[in-house]
Amino acid sequence: MNFKNLLRGTFIFTFWTFLFFLWFHWFLLTNWDFDIFLGYHWQYIFQQWWYGGWVIQGSYYWIFVLSLFFAIPVWLMGFFFLASINYTQLMEKLFWDWIYQKKTKKVQEQSKKIRVRKKKSYKEIRPKPLTAMMSAAQAPVASPVDQEPGFFMDASSRRASDETPHFSHRELPEDLASSSPFASAGNFPGGEQTMMVEPSIEPLHEDLEAIMKKAGTQVQKAVHLGEDLIDYVAFGQKDAYLILLDSEPGDWLADEERFNDEDPLWFSESSHRVSPLTVLRRAADRLKTTLDQEGISLTSHILLVKTKGNIINAEDMKDVWKEMNVTVARTDVGMPEELPSFTDAFPTDVEPMSEDVFASIETALGKEE
Repeated sequence: MNFKNLLRGTFIFTFWTFLFFLWFHWFLLTNWDFDIFLGYHWQYIFQQWWYGGWVIQGSYYWIFVLSLFFAIPVWLMGFFFLASINYTQLMEKLFWDWIYQKKTKKVQEQSKKIRVRKKKSYKEIRPKPLTAMMSAAQAPVASPVDQEPGFFMDASSRRASDETPHFSHRELPEDLASSSPFASAGNFPGGEQTMMVEPSIEPLHEDLEAIMKKAGTQVQKAVHLGEDLIDYVAFGQKDAYLILLDSEPGDWLADEERFNDEDPLWFSESSHRVSPLTVLRRAADRLKTTLDQEGISLTSHILLVKTKGNIINAEDMKDVWKEMNVTVARTDVGMPEELPSFTDAFPTDVEPMSEDVFASIETALGKEE
């Protein structure tokens, strides 16, 4: 392969790739609100569909999956087809032959002899017979009713019949009229991504520390457990409640499954982070180790409190959180509203811890800092 062919192949590959994926991006975005350039949408497919055991149901999703499946084969077939075309012959066929024929025709027209056609004398042109003119005048004229059906219809009925019925690809029957699962990642009117806006809800004002103390617990704030900082640890006679405030804004997709021995991740539209529940469970293990060294045995309870932002798949994660024996609640403007408030999630009556034991715990936790 010489340099000329390499340059030709590179140009065709770049030009075709740009046009194909520009069209493919528009096609998926228009019909399913799926953005191929948005990593969050791919994470949704792998986490919620692939690993979640999703079953394809309905032609709406079948068309979407087949479009993704055949995208790369169609792209490669298009590239090889365009690369096989002899563009030199194509240009000659489209343009050179046209120019050549035009020049040849011009030369041939100049060589033709000019013909002079003799016009007929007016005497040789006979007028039509009078009987033919009279028969034409007596022919019946079609009435307006015969010429145009509905001529005497009222104006509103005629306008209604002339209107062209509106068709939209969204108005599809049965299973084709499904809603896109990717719309939760943001709206894309006109194919343009809009900025994510925090949903406006009525703030839930709660004094967390007062609620914990009213329940009978001793509260320790900003506790360092290893490399993790826990906002509150509330101690009872037999229990320890680890509370972490999650104030990350925006929409988050929760996932509590490990992948390649990595910590579970939560995904937003443009980033990801380690699951805050993983942080709490790690801190609970560290707390147990620290208290065991002091000869204190407590049962740890994990409580994540969403103060900002939204967990978009909270409804699907409820069973998972229940199996993990963790609680996820909300306060302030945390979402979704289906999550229980901190007041409802925290126990109302806890057996108090003695001052001596709590002092020992404070000393042990002070060594962690």
